[in-house]
Amino acid sequence: MPRGSGGRRESDPGAGHQRDPLARADDVHDLDHVVAVDARDRLRKESEVRRHERLSRLSTRALALVGGGESEQRAALELLRELGAAPAARLVTRRLRDSGARDVPRGERPSTRANPAGLTGRELEVLGLVDQGLRNAEIARRLFVSAKTVEHHVTAILAKLGVTSRARAAARAREHGWI
Repeated sequence: MPRGSGGRRESDPGAGHQRDPLARADDVHDLDHVVAVDARDRLRKESEVRRHERLSRLSTRALALVGGGESEQRAALELLRELGAAPAARLVTRRLRDSGARDVPRGERPSTRANPAGLTGRELEVLGLVDQGLRNAEIARRLFVSAKTVEHHVTAILAKLGVTSRARAAARAREHGWI
């Protein structure tokens, strides 16, 4: 007999108090949790694979366009900016300007690139006033712009922060020390 079994065999009903783990309600809950976590992890991995494939397709397309004419290079520039490939985008921008292309977008300012959420200086200024509880018209008066311009800034802020309300935007900005 195994040591510490108290004279009972493993096959005895009372031996070691081991039961089928699915027999208890807690175990079923635990199993549901494990299955849910596993499914979430699988979906996350699939999502990452799809994202990687999409980025790979976009970058391949952008690189193919770089060698073309002005319209192809502009398309490549747009793709590179979407991908966040700033160094490559700067090279294409320089190539376009050197070839005489006009109205080449300048891209983000260094201060905007430095902000983790991609907020511009003006958006941060508007967000600070939103945090003070000011309405668009009040913000517009303070900044000497139209209320419609402030509305556009607020819309951009909400989109960049991935929130649906001014209060949540202000809370996120305070949380990250942006205001």
